[in-house]
Amino acid sequence: MAQQYVEAVNTPNSIPNLDNTWQNTVEIMRNRAIDGAVVEYNKQMQTGVAKARQTGNGVPLEEDETLEGNEAEMNIPRQPTLMDLHNASLKKVTDMLLLKIGHLGISSEEQGTDESNAATVVGEMQNRLVKREERTVDYVAQDGNTKKKKVFVITGGELFRYIQENKEHSRAFCQETFQRLFDPIRKHAESPRPDYDFKQLMEELDHARQQYKEQARGPEKWTVLQEMTKHLDKLEATFENIKGFEKKVLEEKQKAQEAELNAKKKDEEFQQLIKQTQDMQNAQQETMQKMEQQYKEQMEKLKQEEMGRYAQEQKKVQELRNALREEQAQREKDRNEREHSKTMDMIMGMNRQMMDLMARAMEKKNSSCPIS
Repeated sequence: MAQQYVEAVNTPNSIPNLDNTWQNTVEIMRNRAIDGAVVEYNKQMQTGVAKARQTGNGVPLEEDETLEGNEAEMNIPRQPTLMDLHNASLKKVTDMLLLKIGHLGISSEEQGTDESNAATVVGEMQNRLVKREERTVDYVAQDGNTKKKKVFVITGGELFRYIQENKEHSRAFCQETFQRLFDPIRKHAESPRPDYDFKQLMEELDHARQQYKEQARGPEKWTVLQEMTKHLDKLEATFENIKGFEKKVLEEKQKAQEAELNAKKKDEEFQQLIKQTQDMQNAQQETMQKMEQQYKEQMEKLKQEEMGRYAQEQKKVQELRNALREEQAQREKDRNEREHSKTMDMIMGMNRQMMDLMARAMEKKNSSCPIS
């Protein structure tokens, strides 16, 4: 700020503008605060992911809560999901950012500008962490009818990178799990024992599939099962050599399993999108409530400071009058009244700004409702 002022003084035909210099300084401080929040978010996420994988013996994280009943009943330590870690990290860095920028931009000249709005600064930070697109998706309701709903799909940002990394880890883990469970069956079919028949083959396939459902982890669980099951279809020629082979039974079984798998995958993806959209809305609402409380505290402090200043100035006016300096007293009184009116107008303007902000946030939240 001092450097900018000196440069302006040394520039011919220029007039130093402290307001612009301060605004530039505030902008630099806000950008640094955003950068710091992004760095802290990555630090929290990296630490959380590493700790969760260590606790889970290296298994990938679920993207969101998807444990089925039979899995939840097993003695498996619950890992935090990737979205659990994201929500906790987002909350921490948002609180940190609000504390850093809460005291900036409180001046009448800055009211009404988007750049000076704390919500805008927080929004910029959160957009760097998570980029979303609003999309309309189809889903099957409980009554069996297909309906539409607006959801927000994660398409970029820091979180998207963690999602992609976790998917890659999940794919590798699930492929290894599938191979480990199904390779013995393939070997049995290629070199069957004399007493090995089609019934045993089907029982082994069903058991391996159930074991896979219980042991596979992460967002690629169902995708890998679909892909790897197609590889099993290529072994049909080998299965034909097994005693009691029934092609029709095998095909019907595979068809039913494929339909079940498709439905399971689509439903899980839809439920995750719904939960992520709800989490986003809840985080926005919590942020707005914190900002509203912060604004109220700032306004109350500003109001109390102004009342104290006003009282002191009025006291000075009275002292001038007591000293029979009426003309100077009137000037001081007029100046004090102008300053007081200006400050109170600013406070009222900031209150209106916050009310408008909350109204827009509520309107945006209500727009994400089911479409008939």
